[in-house]
Order: sequence, then structure tokens, then C-alpha cells
Amino acid sequence: MQLSSFHRAFPSPHLLVPYSEGLRFVQIALRSFPHGGLKEWAATRKPAINYSMLVTLKNNKLRKPAPLLVQRILKEFDFPAELIGTDSADNERHYKFVFPNQELLDLFNAQLAQHDNSTNNPEGA
Repeated sequence: MQLSSFHRAFPSPHLLVPYSEGLRFVQIALRSFPHGGLKEWAATRKPAINYSMLVTLKNNKLRKPAPLLVQRILKEFDFPAELIGTDSADNERHYKFVFPNQELLDLFNAQLAQHDNSTNNPEGA
């Protein structure tokens, strides 16, 4: 994947999404499946995705971050974001997703905003 003219270690700051936002998007998407649908969806991926890991992720029960799983699920929903990790001064690893272009990032943000609006205003008023 081409990251425009930026080096991988220094991607365009306008195309970055923190891990927490990628995780939130994935959790919303996984919760949208009807009863029984998530298991079937997981089994039909190539290669298959571990169903119990999806449920753990969906229910926010992960013991530690799962950036590669979140990245894979983002790709399954047509958001081919690249994962980068950086170390902070306190020696903790922080992850971000780099979107390949502004259009995909805008679509990602629009879908999150649509969910937030429907959650905060369920009647659409």
C-alpha cells in the first residue's frame, strides 16, 4: 500500500486515526450483525476469523490491545488502513491507523458520525 509521499515512520498526520477510534468503529460494526450472523460472517472470511475473539472484541473484554485484529476487520469492511506503532516516553506502545487517502478517511468518519447521531438522537428529531 502506498502512503502517498510520506515515509512509513512519518505518515501524513491528516490521514491518522487512533487505535481507539478504529476499535470503536469495529465494535459498532460487529454489534450490527443480527443474532447468529457474526458467527457465519467470521467463518466465511478467507482465512476465517476466530469467532470467540470477535465476540471478545465486540464486547470490549480484551485484556490487551489487538491492533492487528482491528486492522484486519477494518479491511474486511473496505477500509484498508495500515497499522503503525509508536513508543511513548513511558515505554508504552501506541497504535494508529493510516488511511490510504482522504476520501476513505472521510467515509470512515462519516459512518462513525452517523452512528453517533443515531445513538444520541434515536428519533431523528
